[in-house]
Amino acid sequence: MDVIKETFTGAWKHTGDVNLQEFFMAVGATEQETLYMTSSSPRLKFEVTGKVILMTNAPHPENIPEDTVELDVTLNEEFKFEPKGVLLHILTVWEDGKLTQKIRPDDPNRLLPHTIEHYINEKGELIQVYKIIDKDGNTVEGKRTYEKEKTT
Repeated sequence: MDVIKETFTGAWKHTGDVNLQEFFMAVGATEQETLYMTSSSPRLKFEVTGKVILMTNAPHPENIPEDTVELDVTLNEEFKFEPKGVLLHILTVWEDGKLTQKIRPDDPNRLLPHTIEHYINEKGELIQVYKIIDKDGNTVEGKRTYEKEKTT
């Protein structure tokens, strides 16, 4: 937990996306959900207290602050989360220097299982990699990049 606390703690501002629309199409998101996600400019925040990671995601912090989500996460313990009526089972693990959320939808006909990896690159940026193996066995990835907000 010390490594997670030292590297992830703080607020992170979204700076860019790569291949995000393709990922959301592959995972089975609706057109409206895909637009919501690809038009967002999220602000993420990580705090670590003991064995708990508080992960805050504000997808549209300026326009729709009420959509901000806070998750209390304990590594290797699955929990349920239901954003916008879609029940997800999420297991968060620390593997190979990455904080990875393994996401299993309750209804696999609604969304496909996928992962979201979080890691810090050599430039000090937070990288979020959304990853799925689609119905044809191909890996589809979308990526978001964040820079750490300066503290005053």
